[in-house]
Amino acid sequence: GSRWSAQAPVHGQTEDADEDDDEDDYEEGVGTAQETPRSRQQRPAALPVVVVAGKAMPKGQDLPAPPAASLLSMDERLAQGKLIFLFMLQDGLPHADLWKAFFAGAPRSSFRAFAHCSKPEPCRQSKAFAELGIELVRSVPSKWCSDLVSPSWQLLDTALRADEGGSKGEPQKFVLVSDSTLPVQTMSRMRQVLLKTDHSDLCISPRNEWAAVSIFGITYSIVKHHQWAVLNREDAEAFAKAWPMSSSYSSLWKNGVLDLAAGDYKWNLPRMGPDGKANLSATIARSLIPAPGRCPDEEAFTSLIFGLHEGGTDAMWQNIIDRSVCRTYVNWNCKNPPEVFSKMTDKLRELMRDTSEKAYLFARKFKKDASLKELKAFHQKASSELV
Repeated sequence: GSRWSAQAPVHGQTEDADEDDDEDDYEEGVGTAQETPRSRQQRPAALPVVVVAGKAMPKGQDLPAPPAASLLSMDERLAQGKLIFLFMLQDGLPHADLWKAFFAGAPRSSFRAFAHCSKPEPCRQSKAFAELGIELVRSVPSKWCSDLVSPSWQLLDTALRADEGGSKGEPQKFVLVSDSTLPVQTMSRMRQVLLKTDHSDLCISPRNEWAAVSIFGITYSIVKHHQWAVLNREDAEAFAKAWPMSSSYSSLWKNGVLDLAAGDYKWNLPRMGPDGKANLSATIARSLIPAPGRCPDEEAFTSLIFGLHEGGTDAMWQNIIDRSVCRTYVNWNCKNPPEVFSKMTDKLRELMRDTSEKAYLFARKFKKDASLKELKAFHQKASSELV
């Protein structure tokens, strides 16, 4: 039966694990960090016998030292740093003209962009990608709320392999963007905000939204997050390494289609190690943790980079949570959530004016035919001032 594993699971295994992934824009009407009715997974009457490998962090153990801060000055960080945009798309790039205005004033060496298309042929025929310098990655099967993590992995793995500069100490941030998302801050401002620090920007959900299970009196929780994250290179590499080792989704690809229902989890969750990072040699099957309506992309980054939350890890998790920042705005407090923008609003203008350190950099969801001349002009003006 499913159990804690003393060895990292093999990619392609058939043991039940979980993948919960939510990509808001592959399917219409889908959103982030919101519980929606989906296939329910019932709590088993009795959990199978569990063999625990590894130990929980002893209370009072010293916290691992945080990564050494870069010695580069801010001017050096801006001169050497690079933003890597990772687009999760369907059959093209909506509002390509607005993205063109956004990228226009930035030196080509200061950013790179990749795109995964769930329908690759129309993307290959589109001229927008070549004009914007966006590189298409090989498409992999995906399905809303069953597996949208694999396309994210494909993007990150390709981008990491394509650009080794970050491994030499140059500041890099990997920015995941959906096809209904647009920038509400200028490229210059975005670079200043994201390249100022070395840590990832993860938008972590309140604790009452974390899926949890109690085993032998110990509560293990999955720290839920919004799927549109900004990762530093270290965390991007950790996730890129962990996903193939922890999931078996690729074994379920049949003729380019993922044969799996939502809520049928096929990945394993690592525990947090003494260093505050995921221990891939001590895992639990995701399917053991009841979580009706949860998608893997709301859990994969925190779980595979840091691990599960459990007793003894509170202090380390609190440090991570204290750094939580949401970079993509979405409004769930409306009549038919999430709000879908068809034109400029006062809220969007407010986001564009925000100069705080925790400002939203993007907003969603925008209709493909939204009238956004004001937002486009905002980026055109900023780009012209940089040229």
